[in-house]
Amino acid sequence: LELWFVVLLKRFFTCLLLCIPSYFILFVAIVNGSSLIIWLCLSIIGANFLVKFTLHFDMYSVLR
Repeated sequence: LELWFVVLLKRFFTCLLLCIPSYFILFVAIVNGSSLIIWLCLSIIGANFLVKFTLHFDMYSVLR
C-alpha cells in the first residue's frame, strides 16, 4: 500500500512538471498576442484621432 502511494505521487509530480511548462508557454503566447493586438488597435485609433485633430486645427487656423 505504501509503495503504491509513492509510485502514484511520483507519477503525479512527473506529469505536473512535464505539463506545466507547455501550458505556461501557450498561456504566455496567448497573452503576448492579445496585448499586441490591443496595442495595435489603440495605436491605430490614436493615430486616427491625432490626424483628425490636427486637420481640424489646421482648417480653423487657415480660416482665421
